[in-house]
Amino acid sequence: MIEVQFFRGRQSGCTAAQKDKLLSYMRNGRIFCASPSIKKDCMTGKDLPVFDYYQTDGQYIWSTEALYYLEKYDFDISSDFKNHVLN
Repeated sequence: MIEVQFFRGRQSGCTAAQKDKLLSYMRNGRIFCASPSIKKDCMTGKDLPVFDYYQTDGQYIWSTEALYYLEKYDFDISSDFKNHVLN
């Protein structure tokens, strides 16, 4: 499986409709593994309001952290994954 990366400070460049499609797809992935750890928001330093787990579609794997940063800050994610979902 290919891990989906997120890129702090680099904007996704997605339209609102594309971002909604990505977020919906990512929210509906199968849970692959979970961890009880708590991570900090890299922008605010506060605890992330999400449980730390990974999801998959069978080809790609992504963390709740990647989903959170795309949704909250519009941080960019791996372009190959964006193409996989959007095309």
